[in-house]
Amino acid sequence: ASGLWLVVAALTALAAHYSLTRALSNADASVVMPMDYLRLPLIMVVAWWLYGESVTLYLLLGAALIIAGNALGLYIQLRRFAQIKS
Repeated sequence: ASGLWLVVAALTALAAHYSLTRALSNADASVVMPMDYLRLPLIMVVAWWLYGESVTLYLLLGAALIIAGNALGLYIQLRRFAQIKS
């Protein structure tokens, strides 16, 4: 039974790497990588939901910082792109 979980983990890791590679080949890294960093807050939610991990204030603040940093980075990139086009 544990061998099956290893195969599942290997296949999902392979799918994740393939998806990231395809995303980077189709879009700029300044757009793709902030989306990749959203994995961290999502992992927090999955750990809470599936494994009963405790969610602390520091964990929520860290997730909020990650999301805010990603949003700010995308906003700055969009402003730069708009300046270049005009």
